[in-house]
Amino acid sequence: MYRFKQKLENKDLLDWEKIISILENQSPDHKPGEATYYHAKTHGYLVGNLIKIITGLSVGQFFNKFIASKNSLNFFFGVNELQMQNVANLSTGVFANESKKSTEENLNAFNNPKHDLEFYNTTVWRKAEIPSMGGHGNSDAIASIYDYLANDLKNDSKNIIKQNILQKGLEETKSSVDLSLNFPIRWTNLGFILRGGWMFGRHKESFGHNGWGGSLGFADPVNGLGISYVTKEINPTMGVDQRAIGLVKKFYELLI
Repeated sequence: MYRFKQKLENKDLLDWEKIISILENQSPDHKPGEATYYHAKTHGYLVGNLIKIITGLSVGQFFNKFIASKNSLNFFFGVNELQMQNVANLSTGVFANESKKSTEENLNAFNNPKHDLEFYNTTVWRKAEIPSMGGHGNSDAIASIYDYLANDLKNDSKNIIKQNILQKGLEETKSSVDLSLNFPIRWTNLGFILRGGWMFGRHKESFGHNGWGGSLGFADPVNGLGISYVTKEINPTMGVDQRAIGLVKKFYELLI
């Protein structure tokens, strides 16, 4: 379920029950484990509904109760009124001329619905709980979460997850080429990306995720730390953002 098979508008993403109904009733594109596709917009609904069924809590409620509030983290699935003034507007900035409109007619993981910065900058979007692409937070919060995961893996600290469960979740999937992104990527069973190049620092054991816009976060279990870069100036590609890479490299120079 890496895509929606019926045409949607961005406002449809705000209707949780509608989206869940669509996903429940559409046929899979492939057998589980047969191929790997990046779930740009569906992943959060699929995982989020499991959380809701098991715990009775929405993703935002669950995350706030068990992770954010316990650790005073400024990260939200559903921004509250008190934090709304702290959210920066997204813009294409220097990347404005690089933004390309999709010419593909098929409904893929990225173009249905199409990215719309004006919509993402609205209050109604920020208040909604859209786990796949609507998390709002600062780099300190994201780095802290990955710091907890790094030490859960390194020291079995149990900040968020038990070591043996995280180890299982970090096993690499069989597919080497992601068919949504059309390039090789080392996915894990939990949806993290394993290190490739400098995107996640110096060590092969590192894991994390980057995304549309240029932001990224990752865990370095060798050093037991988390690193994050966020930006309001959107790089419209899914490739490695050189702004982040430069900072990551400099960090490791200073760490030595």
